[in-house]
Amino acid sequence: MKKIILSIFVLGVLSVPAMAVCPCSDAPKAPVCGCKRPAPVCGCHKPFSQMTPDDFVKMMRDRQAFLESQLGLTAEQKAKTKVIFEKKINELTPVMTELKAKKAELRILSEQCLLTVDKNKKQALEEAVLTLKETKQSIMEKYNKEFEAVLTEEQRTEFKEMKAQKRDRHHKMKGFADCQGGGCRLKNKY
Repeated sequence: MKKIILSIFVLGVLSVPAMAVCPCSDAPKAPVCGCKRPAPVCGCHKPFSQMTPDDFVKMMRDRQAFLESQLGLTAEQKAKTKVIFEKKINELTPVMTELKAKKAELRILSEQCLLTVDKNKKQALEEAVLTLKETKQSIMEKYNKEFEAVLTEEQRTEFKEMKAQKRDRHHKMKGFADCQGGGCRLKNKY
């Protein structure tokens, strides 16, 4: 009996690496988050710190294709949104690249001994990151308004629902609490 249990255990342990499949394989998979969005492909959904500018552009184009399919855009709407997304990508990419660099620099600084860290430099980096995040947010809002202007009323309602669901998933993932009415705060700071 012990031999059978041991052999099942060994087979189970050995088969775990074989079950790890690249998310880009041709077999369709259900998304982990339970949303209607298809499973991610290479370059998508990487942590921001691991994204290259090409990954970011690919993610934005995938988002565009996803919105077009989910909202059922017409050919005319698709043409208009393509222009909007291209402008958005061109404006956001340098901001996101700089934001990534500043965050990496801040992360390195935060890992150093508190006695050796230049507090002024750290504060300047934190302010630069905050400014870049605000810039990113204003660019996103500007192009979301342009995108919404292309949509019909029904599509606009669906888009707003999709944004709310995405925000809720993001807040849940990041540990926010009390997000009704916009007054979000972290459950625990660390």
